[in-house]
Amino acid sequence: MSVILKCAVLVLLLAACGSRTNQYKPEQHLKPEAQQAFLYQISRYVAKLPKGVYHEGKFDARFDRYYREEMKKYRLESYFKSPDGTVHFMVSRPAPSLYEKRIAIGGSVKYDTNGGLTAYEEVFRTWKMKPDVLAQKGGVLFETMVETGNVEAYLPQNTQEEWVEFPDSRTYFDVAARRWKVKGQNDSLNYHTF
Repeated sequence: MSVILKCAVLVLLLAACGSRTNQYKPEQHLKPEAQQAFLYQISRYVAKLPKGVYHEGKFDARFDRYYREEMKKYRLESYFKSPDGTVHFMVSRPAPSLYEKRIAIGGSVKYDTNGGLTAYEEVFRTWKMKPDVLAQKGGVLFETMVETGNVEAYLPQNTQEEWVEFPDSRTYFDVAARRWKVKGQNDSLNYHTF
């Protein structure tokens, strides 16, 4: 009887974990066209800058086509809207490598009553990883971010395992400027070129 009870508990735990993971799947919240619209909405923050363009010029309408093309490389991996209206997201993009690897960026956005973006923050950027490893580690990072608001335990200075590349002891996300910066320097970090 105790073996049957243990098996039943294990099945219930696995089902609960599965449904918890499912709540973060973008398709549970957004249709495919809405997913693409969301990716485009955050493109000026999350994508590589056009060649020769600084952050101040990235919103120029002449770059609309560039960002639409750039976002075709990205995938919306996780998405969750908190009761307070904060939208948590995790996107991934290909990373330069001999073998297929991707990096993931996790963050959050807030909107005003008209749907305008009022806040944007990137909480983490992962090291480049093989897709299966990124799916596993990214899932842990995303859930941790949603539940705690940070991924402190997975920062480079807090673990020997490669999880999060940024932030680290030198690099932070400037919420007001909506971009990564290096501590003690005035220039923002164009981390997208790494």
